[in-house]
Amino acid sequence: MASKKQKRKTSKGKWQLPQHVEDSNAFSIELAAREAELRRPIFPQLRFILAGLGMSLLCLGIFLALLLPAKALTDDLDDRGITTSAVVTEVDDKPKHMKVRFDNSNGTTKADMSEFAGMLPDVKVGENLRVTYDSEDPSRVLSQAWVENPPYLSLPILGTAALTLLCTALMVAVILRRRWYLRTFGPPPPRPKKPKGKASTDLTKP
Repeated sequence: MASKKQKRKTSKGKWQLPQHVEDSNAFSIELAAREAELRRPIFPQLRFILAGLGMSLLCLGIFLALLLPAKALTDDLDDRGITTSAVVTEVDDKPKHMKVRFDNSNGTTKADMSEFAGMLPDVKVGENLRVTYDSEDPSRVLSQAWVENPPYLSLPILGTAALTLLCTALMVAVILRRRWYLRTFGPPPPRPKKPKGKASTDLTKP
């Protein structure tokens, strides 16, 4: 009876644990490894960082597309613009546009009011409006108030600038976290590949 309770020996004389004990130890090791993996912080993926940087560049492009043409227009009108009184002849939101009529040295001119960062003055048809037009190109016309005091702090410009700064700050924080993760934990273990299907069985006869 005593010999049955003893651990069985291998052919080389080494002790070998029973199979159920070995399976239990392997399961415990695997479970501990999974728990350690779950305790790790989330590793910032490179594709997420690239997507965030792309969003930052997109917001920056929109911001510059709104700001630079508006600034160039106000600078030109401030240098060589002529101020006069105009009458609003048409206002529509589909698509958004406004037409004005004013007199200049060449006669009467009808032109579309130029936008400033996607904005137009809030006026109605028939109202008088002080405008400044380009002496070299009368079709470039803007409200006199916006030439003298450009609304750079408008919602479109401020909104796109804030989004650009926010996306950039978030991506910088994510990049720093990724570097900290690599220094602290090292590269994350590769994810196991899922089997695409059941392995085929060889049906050849022995």
